[in-house]
Amino acid sequence: MPRASRWATSDTASRLSDSTREQIKSYLKGFIRKLIVQSAPSEISMERQPPRDNDTTKPFHEAIIPFSIRAASRFERSFSTRLGSTFEECARIIAAQYHAEAQRNYKIVVEVSQAAINELDAQVRTFESMATQGQRLAFDQMVGTVLAKASEKPTPTIEMRVTADLYVHRHAGTEMFFEIKSPQPNKGQCLEVIPIAAP
Repeated sequence: MPRASRWATSDTASRLSDSTREQIKSYLKGFIRKLIVQSAPSEISMERQPPRDNDTTKPFHEAIIPFSIRAASRFERSFSTRLGSTFEECARIIAAQYHAEAQRNYKIVVEVSQAAINELDAQVRTFESMATQGQRLAFDQMVGTVLAKASEKPTPTIEMRVTADLYVHRHAGTEMFFEIKSPQPNKGQCLEVIPIAAP
């Protein structure tokens, strides 16, 4: 008898409601529409645009590459830069369907074990060292070591302020905090997210 897919489910509660789908669709339409309007070329000149405040003058680009191609490239960069916010908002909309509360950019202030922070730094250094040798450290092992340090008593603490991309308060009273990254996060982003997991 074939094994069922672990993601397959017939539970209707796991599906998005029509209202949630419409909210997501409306949000994404508005996002794209606003981006197109902001990226639209000026009616004053289709061939030469004055540089914007944050732009640099690129005479060689202007001389060689047609404006239409440069405009399309600028749109793609703007789209890629802002795409992360769409992941966060769509996640918030979906979470709001199932949970008591869902917020983006949730501010957190907590007291964290100094020993745990020191261990995190040590784990990152070990991870980087092993990576240069083509080796990997089990994530569960890394987490376990940090949690063991955090449970040592007594231990001094330090105040940490972080912002969770998405905060979810479940009906049962438990809380979840999410750091949302693009499908291909870079190394720096991965290292930055590690302290958020510290107890």
